[in-house]
Amino acid sequence: LSRCEGVVTTDKRGRFTLSNLMPGTYFVHVLADNNVKEWTSKYVDNISVISGETKDDIELRLIKGGIITGKVIGEDTGRPIPGQTVHAFGPDRMLNTPFGSDVTDKNGEYQIRMFPGKTEVKVFPSTEYNNQIPKTTVDVVEGGRVTHVDFTYKRGISIKGNIVVPDGHPLGGVTISNAGFLGNMDWKGTVHTKHDGTFTLNGVIPGEEIELKAIIEEEKLRGFVQQKMYPGDEIEIRLEKYDTAIIE
Repeated sequence: LSRCEGVVTTDKRGRFTLSNLMPGTYFVHVLADNNVKEWTSKYVDNISVISGETKDDIELRLIKGGIITGKVIGEDTGRPIPGQTVHAFGPDRMLNTPFGSDVTDKNGEYQIRMFPGKTEVKVFPSTEYNNQIPKTTVDVVEGGRVTHVDFTYKRGISIKGNIVVPDGHPLGGVTISNAGFLGNMDWKGTVHTKHDGTFTLNGVIPGEEIELKAIIEEEKLRGFVQQKMYPGDEIEIRLEKYDTAIIE
């Protein structure tokens, strides 16, 4: 169900009930898991409900769909990478919800069953690899197979850093995130400082530029840094006081 408002399992007759929903417009789909590996289903969307209303005519039809297969490989080693999560998204990217998923096996291979249409395939890497999320778009047809949808990862390095506040004391629990305005920085992710104000970035590509930001709104503190990173480098973010403004 959209917005993760509810997840249920069908009974022996294939019936399901999603209750205690907030009024709004939803879409419903079959979650991809090991219980339905032989089937898939297109979602049903634009289901509008108001307070006290019951919708009892929602039908999800299981189909065979098509198969997407591929492999995830390390660029530095040429070897397969197991344990990487691969998602398949529908043609209109409904709320960024994946309709098919798999985890690469010991050979780095995955297989996803998906309903027909343009499908975006994305890999979400483990922390030792580049935090970029590689993706590609393929056409899935009923009963067909799309093979060799492969992805290659660069292995990143770990970079240590720390937060410096105006009075010099360490500050834990500060969120450090990517500040690339165009979303084109190689390191993408979010980390939090430890109690001593330090943090670690994993999956940074040597020689690539990263942009980081940290904001503590309640104390009106913020910091920004842009820097190319190499093995052994450390990074420091200095927080400074800022004033608020209003644009009307």
